[in-house]
Amino acid sequence: MARAKSLFHSANHAINFLAQSAAKKAVTEQLRDQGVRVSLVPIREITEKAQRYLADHPELYQRALERARARWATSIYSRRWSRQMIRVLNETLKLSSKKKSPISGDF
Repeated sequence: MARAKSLFHSANHAINFLAQSAAKKAVTEQLRDQGVRVSLVPIREITEKAQRYLADHPELYQRALERARARWATSIYSRRWSRQMIRVLNETLKLSSKKKSPISGDF
């Protein structure tokens, strides 16, 4: 039987996903401003640029954390689950301030 993922892993994944998607959006906007047709740019290239952008702009992790908190504060899930998720997000922020990386976990 498959084990359920820990809530910490889910929160960490959500923050990383939101930060990465914000970086990709910023990169595609930069490419459009340069007059590049984004549909012709390889996805790998956009992803690499987004990773560099994310490394240069760690504040995206803070924004992602705020978005995740807001999402689960008004969640369709049970109140108990939402409160637990917000608690885990807050603990993630505390742990990340002690470590070098903005948010602990794999990127």
